Amino acid sequence: MPIKTWELDPNFKNEIMNEPGGEHLASCFQCSTCTLGCPITEIVPSNNPRRIIQMSLLGMREEVLSNPDLWVCLICQTCTAQCPQDVRIANVLGAIRRIAEKEEEAGKLKIESSRPLFDKGSSVSGLSWS
Repeated sequence: MPIKTWELDPNFKNEIMNEPGGEHLASCFQCSTCTLGCPITEIVPSNNPRRIIQMSLLGMREEVLSNPDLWVCLICQTCTAQCPQDVRIANVLGAIRRIAEKEEEAGKLKIESSRPLFDKGSSVSGLSWS
């Protein structure tokens, strides 16, 4: 995917870091430990937390917020436990999800991907958690 510098949002990383959970975004040095240890990557090969972090740091706002793999993560914290920089990737992804949800509520974005089963916005008829 070519990067169009004129479409980058240089403030996107700051917006993420201002969200609860996004504080450690800039600590990532792109080692790929998060992606290599992710159990979801074995099932969904396109899932790449490192790429989402990199795109966020570059300011690729539209590409990040519309990326369906943003919603594949189960927030299992495996990546966070293995990260040598203590980036807390699962929390960063949660912060990015909140930004995407705000954009959708404002009518600026349409989230096409289905959200995880346990997400606040999803409902499954016939299931009881009690």
